[in-house]
Amino acid sequence: MSTNLGQDQALAHIRLVASFPGCWELRALRRLGGSRMTARGSFFLLVTATSAGLIYDRLDEALDWAEQQGESGAEVFIGMNPRAGQAGHKEAVPAVTACFVDLDLPEGYSIDTAIAGLTSGEGPLPSFIVHSGYGLHVIYLLDHPSEDKATWRKAQRALVRRFAALGADRRVATDESRILRLVPYANRKRWPAGIPTAIVFESQHRYSLTDLAGELSRDTAAPDRFLPLDGH
Repeated sequence: MSTNLGQDQALAHIRLVASFPGCWELRALRRLGGSRMTARGSFFLLVTATSAGLIYDRLDEALDWAEQQGESGAEVFIGMNPRAGQAGHKEAVPAVTACFVDLDLPEGYSIDTAIAGLTSGEGPLPSFIVHSGYGLHVIYLLDHPSEDKATWRKAQRALVRRFAALGADRRVATDESRILRLVPYANRKRWPAGIPTAIVFESQHRYSLTDLAGELSRDTAAPDRFLPLDGH
């Protein structure tokens, strides 16, 4: 198993996301400058269900691969939904197991203020939140996989509307094959050393897709709910 703190954090993150059988993608990207990135390769982790629980095939190898990519200067990501095989496109995702929103926080908006608003109890509580270096990834895990992608897209669009004031990224909303950052590997968007990523909130909340979509649609945030107070 893992032998250092970075791999321990990555292991905890992988187990949170890859909590159902399937082929789960880890992907490395090399930054070319600004927002431009190029693929460095993927590692596919096969998770199977047994009577004793989930088995993560080649897990140590996956952790070593992620560590090596991070040490080489790449940025490391994890697919938020399982693949049917070793492919990264939408058609390779037969069922969804998570809803998520990528928040690029407005200038001057603090991480702590955003987390306080996200976890205030007004609306569904996230399953976990990742500090992505310059923003937050907010994840709502499902209690079972769902093939109902129409309802999933409804939930995703509701998340964007709900968190519009926090800079919710519409581009990722309806992409079930989306990859988000794997902790603790650095976001190198602004300089080579980068900013480490981290899980900053975790709960035991899991949702049925139908219930989550319905609750989000009923509870779309008022435009000013998440605006910072007194400039903080």
